[in-house]
Amino acid sequence: LDYAHFCREIVENLGMYAVEESISFFFSRKEQHQIEDMLRQHPEYAEFSDEDFGGLLLDWNDFVSECSTNFEGDLWEYRQGLRLRDMIQFVIEASPPIVGSRISEALQEADERFRQSLTDRRKRLDGPGTDTPPEDHFWRKGIIRNAGVDLRRDLIRQGWYKP
Repeated sequence: LDYAHFCREIVENLGMYAVEESISFFFSRKEQHQIEDMLRQHPEYAEFSDEDFGGLLLDWNDFVSECSTNFEGDLWEYRQGLRLRDMIQFVIEASPPIVGSRISEALQEADERFRQSLTDRRKRLDGPGTDTPPEDHFWRKGIIRNAGVDLRRDLIRQGWYKP
């Protein structure tokens, strides 16, 4: 084995991710399996148990980046991004403290960017007929400043804005 191949194998076996400049993290195989089990046991998140959790963290980062520039999706897509963050929070809270704090650290920059993109934080986005998580997390309060046409239209229909 050459050195480069050896390094790639170590990274793959540890579940290590070298991702952009803003996010880097790793999970051992044991930690990855624990996260899969946590998600599998939660009725709302079981469908994501086979997903790579590192990929889900990256998806949150991508969602935040899109929200920071110009979110082109509709309200359903926006709520899916919030649901993703709910799921990540569930894993943080259900994980051993050392794993939860590593995940929280990896999210700090993206979470801060999302906080900065929120406006009108006095009310929650959860509308009638949606399952409102009992927690009052920051990502559920307010709406992003750079909402595209479809999201703004859906928010007007939901009574968030008055046209």
